[in-house]
Amino acid sequence: MNDGRTAAPVQLHEGKWSLVIASADRRLARLKVYRSDSRPLVKLQSLLAAVAIVTVVLLFLLGAVTEWQNGAGRGSVGVDILWRVVWVLYTLAKLILIAVLIATIRQWVVSRRRSSLRAMPPRQSFNSGVFEWRRIPWPLWLYSGVVLMSTALVEAKASGPIAAKLLFPAVMLVWLYFLLRGVRWVWVVTIAVDVLGLVSYVTSGSLDWKAVILGLFGITLLVLPVTWRYFLGHTATVSG
Repeated sequence: MNDGRTAAPVQLHEGKWSLVIASADRRLARLKVYRSDSRPLVKLQSLLAAVAIVTVVLLFLLGAVTEWQNGAGRGSVGVDILWRVVWVLYTLAKLILIAVLIATIRQWVVSRRRSSLRAMPPRQSFNSGVFEWRRIPWPLWLYSGVVLMSTALVEAKASGPIAAKLLFPAVMLVWLYFLLRGVRWVWVVTIAVDVLGLVSYVTSGSLDWKAVILGLFGITLLVLPVTWRYFLGHTATVSG
C-alpha cells in the first residue's frame, strides 16, 4: 500500500524533470539552428563590405586616372591602357557587388523568416482562392504610387519609338503587380536595384537632392518592418 502511494509523487517528480530537460533541449536546438542560419549571413556581410570597399577605391582610382588622361597624360598609350584596365576592374567590381548584395538580402530574408516563422500568419499560395488586396501593407501602395508617378513623368519627357514607350510602362505595371502580390524575389531584386541605383547616382558627381531624397524614401518603404513581414509570410511565385 505504501509503495503505491510513494510511487506517484516520484513519477510526478521525474515527469517534471523530463519536461525541463526536453524544454532545454528544444532551446539548445533552436540556438544551434539560429547559429547555423546566421553563419552564412555573417560571411556574406563580410564579403559585401570587402567588395564595397574595393569598388569605392576603384571608383576614386578611376577618377584620378581619368583626370590624368585628360591632363598631363593626354595622348599617352600607357595612360589609355591603364584607364581601360581600371575601368574594366571597376565594372567587374560593380557586377560582383550587385550579386553579393542580392545574395545578402536573400540570406537575410531567409534567416529572418526562419527565426520568426512561428509568429507569421498562415501562408497564402499564389493560386489559392481570391487574393486579399486589403492585406497589402500601406508602404507598398505608397511605393507603387511613387513608381507610377515617376514612370508617367519619364513617359511625358521621353522621346523615341512608340513600341519602347509602350513597353516600359507595361513592364513596370507587371513588376508592381507581382511586388504587390508578395513575390519575395521581386521584392529582393527591387531593393537591390534601388540601392545600387542610388549609390551610382550619388557617386556620379551631379546631384539632385530631390532625386536622392525620393530614392531614400522608396528604399525606406521597402524595408519597413510591416513590409518585410508581409513578404516573409508569403510563398507566392511568379510561376505559381
